[in-house]
Amino acid sequence: MSKQFTLPKRYTVQSLSESKSISTLTAKILKLQAELDLKSFTIVSASQGDGKTAVVSSLAMNYASTGRKVLIINANPFEVANFFDVPSQKSLTDLLSGSIPTRSSIEEATSKVPETLIDVINGPQDPSALVNVDAKERMHELLTVVESTYDLILFDGPAFDEGASALALTGLVGNVLVVLRRDFSKVQAVDAMMTDLKGIDVNALGSVVLNNK
Repeated sequence: MSKQFTLPKRYTVQSLSESKSISTLTAKILKLQAELDLKSFTIVSASQGDGKTAVVSSLAMNYASTGRKVLIINANPFEVANFFDVPSQKSLTDLLSGSIPTRSSIEEATSKVPETLIDVINGPQDPSALVNVDAKERMHELLTVVESTYDLILFDGPAFDEGASALALTGLVGNVLVVLRRDFSKVQAVDAMMTDLKGIDVNALGSVVLNNK
């Protein structure tokens, strides 16, 4: 299991979702979507505790406030984080390891966040599901279905310093957003992550930098 880290109090999901950085990120995504029709993104970081899940949840809230549907998928094998406190009966592992994902099986795996346009798939993730021989085909089928239903799909991934899962996930999804935490993210871990990302075919949306105070 991951260590438990605490973000500064001002980084509540509600306050962060209304911040200039997240609003700017939403605008950037909408512009990209208008130009390139991108819908699915992996959210990763170099180090544990950088604030990935806070950014995922806040971005989902801000984007959904425009009247668009969002799906959050927990893809972190080391932690089941859920700022919305919404349980899910199934997981990404179930969708990648069983039969080919269908609209019905995906609907069974999702839970709705009340009074929002946000759904979640939040069950525990097995790291082996991201590297099994069928992972690429299963992820392609999963993305085909969810991208026909949702306007934005956010994979809440692990930190790169937790092992190979973050790189495997990023390669499967193809689009990535990096979360960094000023005066907290480890420099060596950031350098290693950037080297790894340069070695695969991936679209980098950019980064979100959270202050550590």
